[in-house]
Amino acid sequence: MHVSGKKTAEQDSTSMAKSRSRRGVLKLATVAVAVTSVPFGAAAAASATASTSTVADDFSFVSTFLTGKASLDPDIQAALLKAFAALDTGFGAKLAALRTVIARDNVTAENLHETLSANDPDLASLPQVILAGWYLGVAGSGKHAICVTYVNDLANAAVSDVLSPPSYAYGPCNSWAQKPI
Repeated sequence: MHVSGKKTAEQDSTSMAKSRSRRGVLKLATVAVAVTSVPFGAAAAASATASTSTVADDFSFVSTFLTGKASLDPDIQAALLKAFAALDTGFGAKLAALRTVIARDNVTAENLHETLSANDPDLASLPQVILAGWYLGVAGSGKHAICVTYVNDLANAAVSDVLSPPSYAYGPCNSWAQKPI
C-alpha cells in the first residue's frame, strides 16, 4: 500500500493476479474432488448392492435349509428380510455367521440347535426366529412384531388342502352359518 492509503496500479494488478490464481486453485480443487469422488461413489453403491445381495443370498440359503422347502415365495422372503433387518441392525452379520456354521460344520436342521448351543450360543435362537417368521408370517414379537403375511405363511400353506385361514369365509355372506343337512 502506498503511504496515502491508496493502492497503486502495480499493487492492484498483483492482488488481482493472486486472487485469480486462488480462484483457479479453488476451482481446480473442486473439479478434482468431484471427478475423483465419482468412482468411489459408484464403488460404494456397488459395494452396498453387493452386501445387500449377499444378505439376501444368505437369507435365502438359511431359509431353504431351515424350512426344507426348495422354493419359497420371493416376495415374502424379501419382506421378512426387510422386517428382520429393521428389528435387528446386526441381522445380516448374524445371518452370515449362521450360514458359515451350516456350511462349515456340515450340520442338519435336526442337530443345528444342539451345535449352535454348544459352539455359538449367540446364534442359537436365530433359526427359531427365522422359522417363526416363515411359519407365522410375523417377524419379531410383542410391541415390535411386524406382520409380513397371514394367508400365505407356511403354517397356513401346510393345512390349506383342508382348512381356510382363520377368519376367512370362502363363500357368500353367512354361508358358514348354514345348518348341516
